Amino acid sequence: MTSILMWLRRRPKGALGAPPALVTPPRLAPALVLLILAIGVFLPTLGVSLILVLGFEATARRFLPGVSRWLGLTPRAAPV
Repeated sequence: MTSILMWLRRRPKGALGAPPALVTPPRLAPALVLLILAIGVFLPTLGVSLILVLGFEATARRFLPGVSRWLGLTPRAAPV
């Protein structure tokens, strides 16, 4: 419970407090992508949840800019 209180006190106003997205997303190794796909196929609940999260992020980035900024999905400019 105290960790939640500390997070609420220390997070930036109007944001989740997650690190901002990278300007250039990292390139995933093909073996890692295949491993994620294989695990998603063999564990269908995990696969469905991964698809739902990716779909939500894509929707938030495209149609909900406020939510996207709050979640840290949009890159922010460096502070001056």
